[in-house]
Amino acid sequence: MKKLSLCLSAFLLLQASPPPSNTAIELSGSWQEKNLVYKSKNHDFCDYSIRVDFGSTVGYNGPPSPYVAVISSGEMPLFTLRWDGTTSAKPGFTYYIVRGNLHKKPNVEFLYALPVKQGDSVRVATKDERNYTLRFDLQHASDTVYACRGGIVCDNRLVDTSTKGKYDRPDKITIYHHNDGTMADYTIDKDCLVKKIVSPGDNVKVGDPIAVVKAVSASRSGSDKSMKNKEVSVGIYFLDKNKLYNTETGSKHTNFVPVFHTTKGGLKLLPKITYCCEITDQLVITDMSKREKAQYLKNKTKK
Repeated sequence: MKKLSLCLSAFLLLQASPPPSNTAIELSGSWQEKNLVYKSKNHDFCDYSIRVDFGSTVGYNGPPSPYVAVISSGEMPLFTLRWDGTTSAKPGFTYYIVRGNLHKKPNVEFLYALPVKQGDSVRVATKDERNYTLRFDLQHASDTVYACRGGIVCDNRLVDTSTKGKYDRPDKITIYHHNDGTMADYTIDKDCLVKKIVSPGDNVKVGDPIAVVKAVSASRSGSDKSMKNKEVSVGIYFLDKNKLYNTETGSKHTNFVPVFHTTKGGLKLLPKITYCCEITDQLVITDMSKREKAQYLKNKTKK
């Protein structure tokens, strides 16, 4: 949480202290006549949400507390505090900003593709029961990781404005799915990661390559036997509106196990079972706009 207080002066233009240039969201407030007008600037490519809890705002008229809003890419107005001229006290409030769109309804039944190319086989090595992240064994797949769903690549180099820490490690690719506000984290161990194919701001569709990996030597726990590891972890999650309204600390995101499309149909994957990837046209166009679908199908007929 952050505390933001602005000293009152009818003649002085006020602005919140500017954050570092690599911060995801900038907030600023300025006097416009007798109004304190706040705006945001989103340097990332995905949506963020803000919750503002107003404390001592005697002498100011503003939105009900808590105030919540979605911060889209670029610059946009947020809220206004109207000064009634009766006080010289500072308006005080706290705010919390987190990646995701609180107004989107996540589609937990959406059909995801496996993170490998068409025809490749893959296994789920383990499933993290705490956050439902699936760790895929790519030993019998190509050296490329593919997008399980279309979306836009987020900028994980930016700093989380609520914790002053980086959002993700360098070995993570985050793709934001605009249609329902869900996000996918693709985490590849630094020893396995050769290079990322996508960059922040790239639009990808399901089945597009996003990273190149390699097999690395590892030892099985409790054994001297050497083995090869080539893995990617995939976690699907969304900004939980109930958690955002809750003032308790902790993650505001909720993970879930998605349904994956395989040659055997749509399934919730089980560990140690081999599944084969199948990319259908329906899978590719599900997240597309009408115009994008028409163009995709037109291009297919030309081939």
